Amino acid sequence: MKLLNPFPLSGEVPAEHFCNRRNEIEALTRAQTSGVNVTLVSLRRMGKSALIHHVFRKRRKRGVACVYVDVYAATSHAEFVQSFASAVVRQAFGPWRTASKQAMEFVKSIRAALHVSADGIPKVVFDSHFGKRAESLSEIVASLEGLKNGVVVAFDEFQQVATFSDATTETLVRSAMQHSSIRCIFAGSEQRQIGRIFADPGRPLYASTEHLHLDAIERGEYRTFVEERLAKNNVVLDDDAFDDIYDRCEARTFHIQSVANRLYDSGLRRVRRAEVNTFIDTIIGSHEHLYYAQRRLLTPAQWNLVEAVARERRVNEPLSEQFRQANGLGAASSVKRSLDALLDRSVVYHADGAYAIEDPFLAEWIRLKQKEL
Repeated sequence: MKLLNPFPLSGEVPAEHFCNRRNEIEALTRAQTSGVNVTLVSLRRMGKSALIHHVFRKRRKRGVACVYVDVYAATSHAEFVQSFASAVVRQAFGPWRTASKQAMEFVKSIRAALHVSADGIPKVVFDSHFGKRAESLSEIVASLEGLKNGVVVAFDEFQQVATFSDATTETLVRSAMQHSSIRCIFAGSEQRQIGRIFADPGRPLYASTEHLHLDAIERGEYRTFVEERLAKNNVVLDDDAFDDIYDRCEARTFHIQSVANRLYDSGLRRVRRAEVNTFIDTIIGSHEHLYYAQRRLLTPAQWNLVEAVARERRVNEPLSEQFRQANGLGAASSVKRSLDALLDRSVVYHADGAYAIEDPFLAEWIRLKQKEL
């Protein structure tokens, strides 16, 4: 099926509409062929999951079994293991109709059952003890060892395991993978949490992977990418208009895609800065109910700090007397508690020595509201 809009906002991004990431693609591929596990870290909405799927598409063409596991929804170790097993059945053995025998053998090896729906979609059915047994994870890994061209598993939003009440997942992952030929990508967008898992000497997975940070796509490269695809629909984007997109989106892949997606179908033939900023303001306005909901989840002190950071854009010393007085904040100890809570919730992030708001459109919304006062 032909993709009408070259700036998709969900699902896998077709290869022809994937922008750059050559260095990261090479690094992930080299790690897999060299027998190295990787921790892939980025800010939210930077294109981390799309990168994994893009690399997997290339590796599958070489016969490598690639398994993508979304850990975000898991709330326990048992759910984590079940998600892993289900992903293996759907992805590790190739197209279902040609690989059902291998999938059945795998399901049997982990002592589960397989049901196939009327539309041919397989679903693994687990007994009440699967995932709770300490050996369940090792059983899955052992069952994959025989695949001749190798196996790569990506655990996306892996930091979620740190929230499980049964704090055994990291130990069991280390034990299962330590002597395995399976290569892993542990991906995460909550940098503080995933950093603790792999950088804390007291944690089981300490120093067990190479670290790869996913930075922003370079401005000029992204400009060319967007302009070429808009031109195919006879849309011409002014150079300074793209600069506004890149800057207001703070170089986040998803946010830039959101704006470009709307511009592509806008019916405009030439897009200037005024039109770009109108589109961005419209997108931000459509999310306003979410921002109000987020504000209600925070304490007044936490929200005051969010507003102050958004106003300043980047804050080097949030505990300084100058910053606190300028923004009407309380004592340094109170600001420190609020800051720690916001970092843990990924409302605020810390990079390159400064603190900033995680969602650039939330920060923009706050600044727009402050202008209205």
